[in-house]
Amino acid sequence: MNRFHRLSHLSTLSPRKASVVAFLNGQTHLMTVDLGQGLVTSDVVNTGSGYPMLTIDDLETAFTGWFGPDEEGKRIIKVQCYSNQDTPNFYMRPIEGLTVVVDIDKKEVIKIIDTGCGIPIPKATNTDYTYTINNSFSHMAPQTNPM
Repeated sequence: MNRFHRLSHLSTLSPRKASVVAFLNGQTHLMTVDLGQGLVTSDVVNTGSGYPMLTIDDLETAFTGWFGPDEEGKRIIKVQCYSNQDTPNFYMRPIEGLTVVVDIDKKEVIKIIDTGCGIPIPKATNTDYTYTINNSFSHMAPQTNPM
């Protein structure tokens, strides 16, 4: 098989397509895009539950989820709370039971849930995992295959 024949065979491949889930004007769109033509070939508005992945802007606001029929049609998020007092690693210091429920589109707090009264916040001691050089393995050299 010559080189030209191999290349001409590639032109018979199916068009490259991508599936896209997008949130626009309060609606979730399920789209198909023909990448070769740069065209949207299908755009269906999702009428059921579910939303596309979060954007960076959404992540800056909080975490998302679906929390029951009373919140149908809304993008609701629950934010777990942490303490950053005396540590840069706040994930090591969760405030158990303290959750803030936020409407991500309105950027409004819907409610604050506090079920963790009496649960202590973990201490900040040894929670700073700042990178340090550790030479304890400097005596070990990389092993090579003896063959």
